[in-house]
Order: sequence, then C-alpha cells, then structure tokens
Amino acid sequence: MKGIEGKTIEVEEEGDLLGYGPVYYHQQVTANVLSLFNMARSFHSIEYNNKVCDVFLVTRDDGTIMEFVPSSEGLYYYDFNISVMRHQQQRNMHNTMMVATVDELRKNYKTREMKQMDEARRLYVIMGRPSKADFLKMIKRGKLLDNPVRMEDFNNAEKV
Repeated sequence: MKGIEGKTIEVEEEGDLLGYGPVYYHQQVTANVLSLFNMARSFHSIEYNNKVCDVFLVTRDDGTIMEFVPSSEGLYYYDFNISVMRHQQQRNMHNTMMVATVDELRKNYKTREMKQMDEARRLYVIMGRPSKADFLKMIKRGKLLDNPVRMEDFNNAEKV
C-alpha cells in the first residue's frame, strides 16, 4: 500500500470499525480504505447518482446518513467532523419544530439528569452513531474506557 510521501508501507494491524466490522490500519495513516462490497453488506443502503450529486450516501440501520465525498485525489471519504456538525444542525432544526413537546418531557428530569443525557448523546455521535443495540451493549459490557455514560442516560436521552 502506498503511504506517506509515496513510500510503500506494510499494513498488518487489524481493528474493528464500529458498524462496519474488521479493517486493516497503520498508525501513521489517518484513513481506512473500505470495500464498497462490504459496506453494502454492513449498512442499510448505499446510494450514488452522479447526475444528482457526486456523493455516496450510506444509510445506517438507525436512519442516519454518512456522506462520502470525493477528495482532490479522486478518492471518496467520510469526514466525521462534518457529519457531527450536520447532525447538530439537524437536531437544532428538529428541536425548533418540537419545542413544546421537548419542554414538556424535560420537566420530568432534574438538571443533573439532563446533563447526563446530553453527555450520552454526545458520546453516541462521537462513536459514529452505531446501532442503538450495539451502543447499549458497549455501555453494558464496559467496552468504553473512562465512560461516565450509563444505559439509563442513553435511554432517557432517546425518550426526550
């Protein structure tokens, strides 16, 4: 595999990419190469129509969408930071439309509980929005180091 500064590197490490499965990685490379074939097996759907937009839209089981856009080198990539920003925008727009309902639900929780629910939502996004079942399993089994989020926090966040 061509790596840093055009040098060939040997990739031997294997890890688990949440929601996708096993991937090979190298500590000095900041991206993973994903197989479209395996992505089609791992995710709900993949859409591509270059007449509409030059983007691969990958829909996860929870309905969230990852957008793989082309780089200047011609490779498609998913920018997690852009995804988090769009998720926040969508959430803000959703919150604006649902103000009365959310305010009613929030009355059932203390300030401390609201902070814990916000932390659960933040961690869920940082983890790449895995399926809710997978996320709860990670919390329950203690797979996330130094994690203050409890299953109850995530479940309450889902209710609100």
